[in-house]
Amino acid sequence: MFASIRKYTLLSTVVLLTALIGCRKDPVITTDGQVTAEAGFRIPQGWPAPHYSFAENPLKSTVIQLGKRLFNDPTLSRDSTISCGSCHQPAAAFSQADHVLSHGVAGRLGVRNTPGLFNMAWHPSLMWDGGANNLETQILAPLQNHVEMDLMAQEALDRIAATPDYRQAFRTVYGTDEITLSRTLKAIAQFMAILISDDSKWDQVQSGKAQFTQTEAAGEQVFQQRCATCHQPPLFTDFSFRNNGLMPGATNDSGRMLITREQNDQYRFKVPSLRNLSFTPPYFHDGRAPTLDAVLQHYSTAVQSQHSANTDPILQGGVPLSGSDKANLKAFLITLNDSSFATNPRFR
Repeated sequence: MFASIRKYTLLSTVVLLTALIGCRKDPVITTDGQVTAEAGFRIPQGWPAPHYSFAENPLKSTVIQLGKRLFNDPTLSRDSTISCGSCHQPAAAFSQADHVLSHGVAGRLGVRNTPGLFNMAWHPSLMWDGGANNLETQILAPLQNHVEMDLMAQEALDRIAATPDYRQAFRTVYGTDEITLSRTLKAIAQFMAILISDDSKWDQVQSGKAQFTQTEAAGEQVFQQRCATCHQPPLFTDFSFRNNGLMPGATNDSGRMLITREQNDQYRFKVPSLRNLSFTPPYFHDGRAPTLDAVLQHYSTAVQSQHSANTDPILQGGVPLSGSDKANLKAFLITLNDSSFATNPRFR
């Protein structure tokens, strides 16, 4: 879903939905403790407030269940074969375990790797290029994209409305069986918002429930010195867009520049979270790195500082990593895996 392969911006879509949904600059959580507890959403200790505002989309377990059903419904694609869940699989931390690049209807091949979906309520922008800034508006990108689900929003609504079970579900959730774009997007957004991953070994160490091994502790030191500028705990991303020195791939994806049309944004992509790496290979925006070893090898020896004027300054010349640094860092990165998230029956 987030692996949009478009060569166009979402400007018109966002403008259209701004009046319909509203995108707040300053997020506010207005759900009270009782509703939040019912819905299963919580802010982990020590985390910042979410970016996504629940002010106009109060969390309810019934809305979440409707959103989960819509998220996994393949009829919301042109040929009724692809759902959001087809590319975002729970066991793969909601990434796509069986493809390097995203696959859509009729076997159409995208140009980007499908990233995992977790902790999305904290993201100020979404997708590799930041083409959406709201969980609700983002959903329209894969839904309507020719290579992904290839279904216009109105037709999707018509298909939902033609299903008696959906009409009953909307009546239960919203009080009437009126099926609108706003209600549909808000329901899916609620399901994505509760996909919280915060029970890795790293989290347990922070809460005093576990301890790092000597190798993991050494790896944490390497991480703090070489990686934490971009991959800031506890979310392990700073949400910025950076050129990490990869040579342009076969698709010559321009990244953030496709959205901003600014030359300085060429080959810049959103810094991904480092959580759940063991569940989400391959790596980088185009899936070119099959293993963590390949990722570390890139940063230590293969950063291309000359192919692009905007390779990130902190990566100029690469990241010096010895053999022991790599081994220790890899051990630390594995502590960011959250197996309870990948196996949570509530998300399946």
